[in-house]
Amino acid sequence: MKNDSRVPVILNEINKACHGGLKVVDQKRLEVGIAMGLHQLGKEDNRALLKEIRQLERQLRVVNQKARDNLACL
Repeated sequence: MKNDSRVPVILNEINKACHGGLKVVDQKRLEVGIAMGLHQLGKEDNRALLKEIRQLERQLRVVNQKARDNLACL
């Protein structure tokens, strides 16, 4: 995960929300801040996740082939 300067701001907003006194305006700002932070982090993480998913798909194909081979022996 890239070090994003917005992360401390998001964490600060979450901390304030958890300790009460959360107004509607603050809640909207919190939601927008979290969404923006997650969107940015998501763009970076998506590449890594896609690579991992492709790796898992390859492993699953191997496992499925072994299962088919084992069933063929029965």
